[in-house]
Amino acid sequence: MSLLLELIRVVNLPYTVVFGLMLFYWFSVVLGIFDVDLFDFDVDDIDFGDELLGALNLGKVPFSLWLTIFSGQMTLYSLLFNKLIDVLFGTVSDPVRFIVCFVVFVPIAALITKIATSPMEKLFEIETISRKDFVGKECRVTSPEVNERSGVGEILVTGIPSILYIRAKAEEGLKKNDRAVIYEYNEEKDLFYVTRVEGLD
Repeated sequence: MSLLLELIRVVNLPYTVVFGLMLFYWFSVVLGIFDVDLFDFDVDDIDFGDELLGALNLGKVPFSLWLTIFSGQMTLYSLLFNKLIDVLFGTVSDPVRFIVCFVVFVPIAALITKIATSPMEKLFEIETISRKDFVGKECRVTSPEVNERSGVGEILVTGIPSILYIRAKAEEGLKKNDRAVIYEYNEEKDLFYVTRVEGLD
């Protein structure tokens, strides 16, 4: 209970909220609701600070992964920092606590996040593969069903699962774990049109 009270303490709350949202996001990714690349961006499209962002591995690994590691650290640092302030100095205003913690620990958290994500860079080099190349390949349905309005599938690219938004005619009757073949890709909407693999019920 004391940990929960510290997590929702005003001075710690911003970091707790961000970290909590990221945990909820990853839970949703596991369920197939969101794509792991939902929040991705290309640092080359940023006119200011792109070199610094690239040096921190932003744009090289999914931003959602980077932010999860970063916000998790900041939550921990804020908890420890404010407990230490309580013990050493007693009453210090929340704005002062927040500013000092932010200035001191954000660079540390960013550096450690860069170090932690560096070994993962090669895992995400598959993003250089054109999504058009998926046409003609099989995928596995991961959503409860697939129809003209909704559906999620998974395809293995160099052994790594990649989540796709797929659509199919309702009469195909595609359900979770069914195999389907991709026959068309809508680049504008980032949608893959699939049909049941021939020979399967």
